[in-house]
Amino acid sequence: MKFRHKRFIASFVIFILFFTSFVTGFISTKNINVLAKEVNIENYDSVLNENLEYISDSLLKKNQNGLSDWEVIGLGALGKTVSKEYLERKVKEIRNNEGIFDETTDCERTILSIVAAGGDPRNIGERNLIDILCNVDFTKEYNILGQAYALIAMDCGKFNIPNNSNLSKETIINKIINNKMDNGGWGNTSKLDPDITAMVITALSNYYDSNIEVKSIVDESIEALNTTLDANGNFIGNDDSTSASSESISQTIIALCSLGIDPTTCDKFMRNDKNLLDLLLEFKTEDGGFTHQKGNLEKRNDMSTEQGFLALVAYKQFKEGKKGSVYLLKDFSDEINTKEDIEIKNLTDLNSLKLNSNANIKLNIKNNLDKEQSATVIVALYNEENNKMINYFSNETKIKNNSSGEEITKQISIPETGKYKIKVFLWDSLENMNPLTDELIMNVQ
Repeated sequence: MKFRHKRFIASFVIFILFFTSFVTGFISTKNINVLAKEVNIENYDSVLNENLEYISDSLLKKNQNGLSDWEVIGLGALGKTVSKEYLERKVKEIRNNEGIFDETTDCERTILSIVAAGGDPRNIGERNLIDILCNVDFTKEYNILGQAYALIAMDCGKFNIPNNSNLSKETIINKIINNKMDNGGWGNTSKLDPDITAMVITALSNYYDSNIEVKSIVDESIEALNTTLDANGNFIGNDDSTSASSESISQTIIALCSLGIDPTTCDKFMRNDKNLLDLLLEFKTEDGGFTHQKGNLEKRNDMSTEQGFLALVAYKQFKEGKKGSVYLLKDFSDEINTKEDIEIKNLTDLNSLKLNSNANIKLNIKNNLDKEQSATVIVALYNEENNKMINYFSNETKIKNNSSGEEITKQISIPETGKYKIKVFLWDSLENMNPLTDELIMNVQ
C-alpha cells in the first residue's frame, strides 16, 4: 500500500512536470506572429498595439533609404519619427526629375509621404509640389485614383489652393460622382473594384457631412461594396488574382474608420460571426506582415503589409477618438510658406493656352524684402513628351521692395500639334540661376 502510494505520487509529479514544460514551451513561442492570428475576441487593444509596435519597429530598424512612401505614411500617421535620410532622399529625387512625375498619383503619394515624414511639400528640392499638383488639368485626368488622391493629398495638410490654379475640389468631386457606377462604387473596368471603391470613399469622407450629394453617393457605394464580400469573407475583385485579398479588407477598414464607423461592429461586413478586423488578421504571416492571399502565410507581401499596417493605424486612431481619414496628417492652412521673400503670381488666362495660338503670359512679381531685388524671368515652352525646351524668352528686371508688384506680360507661340506645357522660372540672374521662387507650370490645352 505504501509502495502504491509512492508510485502514485511519482506519477503525479511526472505529470505536473510534463504539463508545466508543455505550457511553458507553448507560452515561450507565443510571440507577435502567433498572437496576430488570435481573432474573434471582444477587445482588440493588445493584438492591435503589439502588431503595430512590431511592424513599426521593424520598419524603423531597416535602412531608411529602403523605406517606401507608403511605409513612411503609415509611420507618420502612427506618430513615429522618420529619419531625416528619407527626406534627403526625396529632395534628390525631386531635383533629379525636376519636379516632373510620370503619373499624377506619383505626385500625390509623394506629397503624403513628405508630410508624414515631417517635411513641407511646398518647399522641397526647390519645388512646390502643391503648386505642381494644382496645375494638373483634372478635366483631363481619367484615372479615378488620380482624382481621389488629389483630394487626399490636398486634405492631408489642409493646403490652400493657389489662385488661378487648375485644381478645384468641386470639379474633382463632381467628376468622381459622374464616374460612379449605376449601383454605386467605382472601378477601372465595367465591374466594381472593391479596393478602388474603398479608396474613393476614403477620399470623399472629408466631405461626407457637408455635401448632401457626397453623403448619398458614399452611402450607396458602401452598400455596393458590401455586395462584393462573399459568404466566406472574401471580397470578389475583377479576377482571381485580385479576389480574396487582404488589400480589399484593409482599404475597407480605412474607409469605414474615415467615416466614423467601427469595422469590428459594422453588421454589413460581418461574415460567419467574423468582422473585418478578424478577417484581416487571418492574413498575418509568420514573419510579422500580411500576405496578399491566404495561400502563403509564411512570407509577407510588401504591398499587403503596407496597406494592412495603415488599416491597423486607422483603427487605432478611430478607437482613440480621432475623426476623419488616417491621411489627415497635419494642418498647414495657417502656416506661411517659408519661401515668400519674393512672390510670383500667375495672372494668365489658363483657358487661352491652346494649340496653334500666341499665348499671352501675364505675371505679377512682388518683393517683400527691405531692398531692391535684381531678377530674371524666364518663360519656356516644353514638349511634354520628352521634356525638351522648344522656345523661351527672358526678361531682366529690378523689383522695388514693398511695392504692389511689377507686372510682366509676354507672348509665346504654341505649335499647331503636340503636347506642351509652359514653365515660368524666376532667378536672380541668367549667370547664377539661383531660384527666387518655385517654378510655375501651366498646361496647354
